[in-house]
Amino acid sequence: MKLGGLEITHKNVLPWLRLGAHELAVMARERVGRLPPREQRVLEHVRESVPQGDPDALLAAMDRFAREDCFLMNVGDEKGAILDRAVVDSKAGRALELGAFCGYSAVRMARLLTAPGSRLTSVELSDARIEVARAMVAHAGLAERVRFVQGATQEMIPTLEGPFNLVFIDHDKNRYLDDLLLIEQHALLAPGAIVVADNVGMFVGMEAYLGHVRGSGLYASVHHTATLEYGYDIADMVEVSTWLGHPPAQT
Repeated sequence: MKLGGLEITHKNVLPWLRLGAHELAVMARERVGRLPPREQRVLEHVRESVPQGDPDALLAAMDRFAREDCFLMNVGDEKGAILDRAVVDSKAGRALELGAFCGYSAVRMARLLTAPGSRLTSVELSDARIEVARAMVAHAGLAERVRFVQGATQEMIPTLEGPFNLVFIDHDKNRYLDDLLLIEQHALLAPGAIVVADNVGMFVGMEAYLGHVRGSGLYASVHHTATLEYGYDIADMVEVSTWLGHPPAQT
């Protein structure tokens, strides 16, 4: 069964029902208590519980908030470790993120961009989310390493200055392939660049994206099985694709 872009099967229906019930309870609490958006609440939680300039403590606090208070659609700690390895393996001097949400993955990547002049560019449609993400990055002490760009990815990608050593895709699931093709078209991938795509194992319509990175000859692509972040036993997958720039030579 397909529901809202999600693939619901007999194997994951109970975890989805559990998550749905949890979300309904949280939304009821938010409405009755007239609480601010959860992005703002997690920022307030971080400011109250984490000293400035400690990105690892900040990430841990966000993870706790997502487990104990309300779900956050971050990449999370389990899949975040896959992203960490890709950032290190790419030796990223310049990284690109599509989808900032509340700044979790920006902090996660920026803390590993240690070479002089390293910079993460994060593209996000919502100016409210950029405001939260920028504040989160600043609290982590990483403001100088991250630049936020507000706008639709299809409009902003052609304006970016590359090339990038790493690209993290975690935004509108319907835009994954189109935006990757746009990145290729504008020569924004450095030789050997690594492209990391989250949530490719749980959303309908990812076949075209996976077919491109696995079958075009432009990438060497590896999938990593995982589960949905924050304790929900829902199968997911992260695709890690290394840019070759040309089809492999025929032998």
